[in-house]
Amino acid sequence: MNPPARRRVEHGASDCASTGMSREAFLTRISDALGRRRGEPITPPPAIDESLVRLCGHDEDIVGRFADEARAAGMSVHRTTRDHLAQCLRGLLAEAHCRSVAVSVLDPALSSVVSAAANEANSNVIDWHSAPGLDAHFDVDAGITDVDAALAETGTLIVSSGATRSRGGLLVPPIHIAIVHDHNILPDMVDFRQRERCSTCESAATTFVTGPSKTADIEGILVTGVHGPREVHILLVTADTE
Repeated sequence: MNPPARRRVEHGASDCASTGMSREAFLTRISDALGRRRGEPITPPPAIDESLVRLCGHDEDIVGRFADEARAAGMSVHRTTRDHLAQCLRGLLAEAHCRSVAVSVLDPALSSVVSAAANEANSNVIDWHSAPGLDAHFDVDAGITDVDAALAETGTLIVSSGATRSRGGLLVPPIHIAIVHDHNILPDMVDFRQRERCSTCESAATTFVTGPSKTADIEGILVTGVHGPREVHILLVTADTE
């Protein structure tokens, strides 16, 4: 038995060919059904009241909202200032008994501050570039990253990864320490998408983090830290501490 003949379909004209109708006639028929003429400008949709579709507005305390939502998602929030960031990080590393860390911070000046603070806390800063893939991150106690943005509505961290910021720093070690500056906190995803369209930054991947890693087995028992960090600590850098 011979296989059925393969049908050749022209782009945008499959129905036209089957009905014997020209492409122009076909599109005119659709326009008539929609109640408008071909070439007529499409009326933009009406403006939407943001209070109906957005849960977090620009007029809110988005820094406070972010901190509350991040805590509700299971993350620890430590508010500090730029001048006290190193001291806060040293204390956190010492308290968590972190003997080694992987630093993936895009800002060179901030990366130097973080690495120096880790060394002062007797935490060895490993060179994660020295091993292929994510291998080096499996041997450290914590990964330290900065973030591209944070969302107040859900307490979410947004972290891109590439050649200078490894995704292993936030996905592999048992502890993830994220440095979030208050000016990088946005109300919600709408604002992030608008800012992202204006950005020229290229990344291999973008990860959205809302709480520690969690999974549940077939019995529905929730377990934290099986497939990623069991703890997420946020160093929230603001002008004033609480």
